[in-house]
Amino acid sequence: MAYTQAQTQQIAEKFAPLLILHPKDMNRPMAVTEYLQTVALKDNNNSAFSIDKPTLDNLVQYKASNYYLEQLTEPASGNDSKSPTGSQIVNGYSPAPLYVKIQPLPNSEAGYPPLIRIVYAVFYPLNGAQMARATFSVLGAGARHRSFPLPPFARHEGDWEHITIVATDLSPSGGFDISKVEGRSVWASQHSGFADIDFEAVQKTDDGRPILYSALNSHAHYFQAATTSLDNLISYVPLSGVGDAAVTYLKAVDATDENGLIVYTGKDEPASLDPLNKDSGSSLIYADYDADAKQWTQFAGKWGKWSLDNDYQADLPDLPYNGEGSIEEFIRGLLMAGAIFGFIPKKLIQGGAPTGPAMQKGGWWLNELAFNYPYHSTYVGGKLGIETDALTGLQGREFPRVTGGTIYSSKEESDQLTGFRLNYSDGSSYAMGGVGDSVSAFSLPPGSYIAKAIFSTVTSGKDEIINFLGFYDNGGMLIAASSATLPSEKDMIEVVAPDGMGIVAFTGYGMSMFEDFVSGIAFYSLPAERPYHSLEYGGPHGSGFSQYEFLADNDVPRITALTLRSGERVDALSVEFETGEVLTQGGDGGSPQTAQIPEGQVLAKIELTTTKYHRHTRISSAAFYTRDPSGKLTKILSGGHQNGTVYTIATATSEAIMGFYGRSGDEIDKLGALIGPVDLIAEGAAKPLLKKAS
Repeated sequence: MAYTQAQTQQIAEKFAPLLILHPKDMNRPMAVTEYLQTVALKDNNNSAFSIDKPTLDNLVQYKASNYYLEQLTEPASGNDSKSPTGSQIVNGYSPAPLYVKIQPLPNSEAGYPPLIRIVYAVFYPLNGAQMARATFSVLGAGARHRSFPLPPFARHEGDWEHITIVATDLSPSGGFDISKVEGRSVWASQHSGFADIDFEAVQKTDDGRPILYSALNSHAHYFQAATTSLDNLISYVPLSGVGDAAVTYLKAVDATDENGLIVYTGKDEPASLDPLNKDSGSSLIYADYDADAKQWTQFAGKWGKWSLDNDYQADLPDLPYNGEGSIEEFIRGLLMAGAIFGFIPKKLIQGGAPTGPAMQKGGWWLNELAFNYPYHSTYVGGKLGIETDALTGLQGREFPRVTGGTIYSSKEESDQLTGFRLNYSDGSSYAMGGVGDSVSAFSLPPGSYIAKAIFSTVTSGKDEIINFLGFYDNGGMLIAASSATLPSEKDMIEVVAPDGMGIVAFTGYGMSMFEDFVSGIAFYSLPAERPYHSLEYGGPHGSGFSQYEFLADNDVPRITALTLRSGERVDALSVEFETGEVLTQGGDGGSPQTAQIPEGQVLAKIELTTTKYHRHTRISSAAFYTRDPSGKLTKILSGGHQNGTVYTIATATSEAIMGFYGRSGDEIDKLGALIGPVDLIAEGAAKPLLKKAS
């Protein structure tokens, strides 16, 4: 249902989070309108273009993605905890607002009440230096722990963070009762990914609102006050000792409280952002109703400098204990070597600014639900026959893409709908009802999806059945129908997927034995831009694996390198992502080969062959191809022994291979690709390809 402005305000206030800022974080939130007074509007394609202190009208006029905002005063590159940014803390509170977007999601009468997605976005002028934690020992003194910032790693201008509440509306039909709107889950942005928790499990204020904690400098959101380990800072350099001391642990961390480990000084004033506290000066600003927000949300450019120079600078704070100077120097040396030789994960060095909330994946970070909450339409019709629920099977296979299908009807019964089938990119299909003597088949190329279903019902005896069904694609074209004659406007029922989403599955009742019919149906939708499964090739042995969840949790980072271990067969495949993570499947046999994927290129094609080994089907050879901005394919890596039929996994020019799934043990038994639109890849080196391709 659509909510009024007053209802929107009630919902937003009921769940408005209390955000606890780290007391030592000097990179504080700020209102967008205030931020615009501190920046210049720039053009990445024209260095001469510059507008100091741009107006909202300027952002609308120059809203294309090549524009960006650059702070008039360059942020300090050293320990920026001593250089405050953002709004000043007053009486323990930040006066910065939370920007609210409420997205009502489709209704269902089949046991699924309406879902509401409530997004609270907060803006920081600067993402500060990445925090690190070291554990080391000094002879005779035992283990010691220190946490400290690593200027200038991970700094970037313009930091958008968000908290999302998913709620259900149990209001009676035809009315609205705020007491019947109940929290279902809480989602917290964390770097390029997110985390979620059941609403009942989250810490809450006395009036039932979620409490979250903003990590020092990074502003990642957590559900508790703690120090959370992220990545090994030096992935490939073994930690060792110097003199009578040894470093045993050196990792990037997020700190949502001090734990006595932060070694640099700063004001320890408590700080919170609470728009419902009348003394805070903060507020809720509604993106759909606020005149200013309606303007700045149109800006598709970056909210900070295109990238900050985050090359390593030896600016570590002093570790405060006597006799530990050698440890400090050792850590500094490790980090310098790591930066020079590329051992430090790239995501800790990069300093690119983000786009605004409305430009985030799916709009207001809608992609964070893409892998978890299919949106369901109202159930229409009766419940006669056998229940079919395609959702359950598709969830187990991580929602492959709909590639086509068929609608069946009976000419003898005036084109009465008898059944339908949807086909999927992994080779599977789901059907409801039976078949008929009239067939309407359709196919969906990459980039196309079912955006709307239309149908009508009739009464058969005491039961209601579906007598007409038709599908429209996202171009507005009718692609299949049970009859050439559409229902009248009075009889037609429409299910329209939300913007940017496509129909992927269904549930309902039907029969395909003594009589073919569909009794009732509801449809499920998911964001159209998401990774989907290709066909997979190989055998059923080994253990299943999939990188789908990793892509979901990390905002689909670009693949930057592949390592293939092979001999007579393919033993293992390692995939390195732009975030620095390496995912490996298979064993340690064979000889390794590594290929880098150049910036501006994406992985685009795979060729596989299979063979029998000890009566098990294995992958015998694999070859990988990249695609450059001109569309040219280049083989970058191959291995194994080519045997028999070559199976090809290819992508459209607008797509890329984003990960893999299949089965493996000591070798690779089966392999398939996770494919998606190139523009789904997280911001990074793939962006030049996007700009040229567009």
